[in-house]
Amino acid sequence: NYKKHGLNGLINDCSQRSFWPNGFMLHIYHEAMVNRDCDYEEELQDFFANLYGENWAVARDYLQAITDAFNHKYMCGEMSVDEKIGVHYCPEQAASLSKVAGITENFLAFAKTVEPKHRVEYQAWKLLKYHARYCAGLAKVMIVKCQGDTPKAIEMGDEFFADFGKHDIELGRWLDFELMSESLKAIIKKKPKVEL
Repeated sequence: NYKKHGLNGLINDCSQRSFWPNGFMLHIYHEAMVNRDCDYEEELQDFFANLYGENWAVARDYLQAITDAFNHKYMCGEMSVDEKIGVHYCPEQAASLSKVAGITENFLAFAKTVEPKHRVEYQAWKLLKYHARYCAGLAKVMIVKCQGDTPKAIEMGDEFFADFGKHDIELGRWLDFELMSESLKAIIKKKPKVEL
């Protein structure tokens, strides 16, 4: 109905700093609002190719591997094997989260070889490098959390967010660090289910 009423552009009330590590989610949200027949894969390829250049598929594959390793259902508290211990108690998830270290190491090694041709590519790859470091640190915390040691996870989480928070000013245009860290702290600290 947007076109019917003459409305154009991105219309929502979400954080406009949702560009961590890129703005594809807002792009596809907008595209689907104005073109219900858009093709997700075509949009993804076009967006990533324009952002990451000739190595766009490496960026896509890295992000998919991270998504798979963290497992959306687990992060939403839907995989607990004993909710009396906590909605994020799922020791089996440790194996998946343990893959993050290798995924990020391999990605960072490749990212060092990338020679961006344009400023936007340079910034996009720089954000992905920060993202890899962030994911590696968060995975360590979540491994402890999924094994049921909430006090240790809280301690590690506080250290991790304090350390990574040092980059808040540099990343502030793309990442609402306060909003993200508080959401993740709720997962680490609390037993009740958290809706993401």
